Amino acid sequence: MVMRAMKGSEHFAKFYQCGTHESFRFVSMDLLGPSIINVVNRCRPYMFTLLQMLKFGVQAIHALHELHKAGFVHRDVKPDNFVIGNTQETAGTIYLIDFGLCKKMIQHQGKLIKPPLPSKFRGTMRYSSPKAHLKIELGRSDDLISLLYMMIEFYIGKLPWTGIYDNV
Repeated sequence: MVMRAMKGSEHFAKFYQCGTHESFRFVSMDLLGPSIINVVNRCRPYMFTLLQMLKFGVQAIHALHELHKAGFVHRDVKPDNFVIGNTQETAGTIYLIDFGLCKKMIQHQGKLIKPPLPSKFRGTMRYSSPKAHLKIELGRSDDLISLLYMMIEFYIGKLPWTGIYDNV
């Protein structure tokens, strides 16, 4: 489980336990604050200043670096999956959440093994890397590309392909 592997990492919610009750699965973790998209949408124009965008970007890169170092690829990097802390001590910290599409990278003798091709579409269309649109298995670089798209949208206000649809 990703949350267990990320225990003690600054940019991940504190994990307590997981299990099943009757036919329901559950995860118990710290309650965190609003998502970054909710923060961006609080005031017009729905954008960050350069400083706000860079502060977010640095922490988001650290979160992805920690996840990748632990051997995982998120595969659904989007504004809804970054939240801020909701206490006085954690209000300035960005947390990465939602590991439903997260995948452990396959390694053999310390080297990453390329996954088989082709793959299914993974992620959120708006922030998906070119490899996702081509249905090629995603890697660490694709998480970073999705983050870059988010940062562009936060700073400019929209992405160049807003309103264009892809029938993946």
